[in-house]
Amino acid sequence: MATWKKVAVSGSDISQFNNDAGYLTSVTAQNTFATMSINGVNVIADSAIDTLTFASSSGAGLNITGDAGADSITFALTSIPNSSLANSAVTVTAGAGLTDGGSVSLGGSTTLNVGAGTHITVNANDIAVNTTTLTPAISGSIFTQVSGDITITAQGVASIGANAVALGTDTTGDYVASITSGNGLTGGTSGEGSTPTLAVGAGTHITVNPDDVAVNTTTLIPAISGSILDHIAGDVNVDVNGVSSIGSGVIVDADVNASAAIAASKINFASTGIVSGSSLSSPSQGSAVLTTNGVAGSTIDLGLQTGDSPQFVDLTLTGDAAVNGGDITTTAATFNLVNSNATTVNFAGAATTLNMGNASGTTTIAGNAIVQGDFTVNGTTTYINTQDLYVEDKFIVLASGSATAGDGGIMIDRGSDSDGNIAYGYDSVTDRWGFQNGMADTSNILDPTSGAGVNGAFAAYVFTEAGHGSTKPVTGEFAVQGAMYTSNAGDIWIYA
Repeated sequence: MATWKKVAVSGSDISQFNNDAGYLTSVTAQNTFATMSINGVNVIADSAIDTLTFASSSGAGLNITGDAGADSITFALTSIPNSSLANSAVTVTAGAGLTDGGSVSLGGSTTLNVGAGTHITVNANDIAVNTTTLTPAISGSIFTQVSGDITITAQGVASIGANAVALGTDTTGDYVASITSGNGLTGGTSGEGSTPTLAVGAGTHITVNPDDVAVNTTTLIPAISGSILDHIAGDVNVDVNGVSSIGSGVIVDADVNASAAIAASKINFASTGIVSGSSLSSPSQGSAVLTTNGVAGSTIDLGLQTGDSPQFVDLTLTGDAAVNGGDITTTAATFNLVNSNATTVNFAGAATTLNMGNASGTTTIAGNAIVQGDFTVNGTTTYINTQDLYVEDKFIVLASGSATAGDGGIMIDRGSDSDGNIAYGYDSVTDRWGFQNGMADTSNILDPTSGAGVNGAFAAYVFTEAGHGSTKPVTGEFAVQGAMYTSNAGDIWIYA
């Protein structure tokens, strides 16, 4: 039978459980207990705090004292008479390097000391060589024996004699005896210990930088180009600054390529015989005018009036087309408005209402679709045939058009599984969230109590007595499997 069962947490009292009789309520209320045994005989403590004494026949020995307040046991040695021991005195003899010693009775004390000597220091815990006195004594007699290119004083100060190091004899590696500056270089010194410096001498149009030598194009190019360009003459002239100009009247017919595409508007028709691009215009309804060489021809009447409906097998417009009527219709089964060459189509730019498709037809948009405004679907069913669904909003509102409280949630379609779909949702009858198995696609009622927990189950309800009184409910929506109850005192109960 399901009941409320308390969860033991830190600080819980054992007396709050039903089986109080099986636990100790205090130490003093119990019988005395054996703390240890010797050869099968119990050593008994007659109270909660006591002292166990292990002693010889002549006096006290080892005491074990329990201190309940500090929660510790103390082991202490007390005095043991010498008569209880086999020997009453010990003889201590000082060996080599030690002083003092002698006969010591039990309980007495003696001190042995290590004798110090020259350059030896005896400390409380160690014996050390006194380097402060030993090192000068040794080094002073050794260092003063060093002579030649290097001498050392008794204090260890070493000195190299003047001119004692010969280059190439006492040294290894490369060295420079002298440096002489050649062409393009300045500076240079020689001699032992010198620091020679060589610099590249700059010249006209040459720039010397810290890491390279470069040509100064700012001055070199004008110097070269000015002397070269100034010698150009003929149909094209170029001054020293590089500005070129074509002479007046120097281009003749032979200079123009026959395939050059020159716009008619760029040619001045000074005489006849030159055919320019032609244009065809319609100054009025049903008329056409052909313009050739900038001269408009006679107006041609095409016989078209306002009410006429001309038909064209094929019509290609290289410019814009304006339709002043209200309809563009076709009798063909398929109507292609834009061909595949268009990459961007701007449609219905005005703030008007756009109606697409028919109530009994299907409107298909190939590729991606972006709706800048609100998107409303007035049908009964919305299908989303995608692998992933991304929703930017943090909350999803279900049953937004409901006038009263009703069930709602999320259903997982399990296809041909005989157990049907599974749903997680809100049950308005019990005012709880729960799970239900075996639901159909068209179901709109959630019943987590169906099937006695097999096909349905409520999600665990966590509540406190602040909102539900001081007594845990034994019936109703909260007395269900998995419900959790927390009291203001910090207790936790689970209905199971």
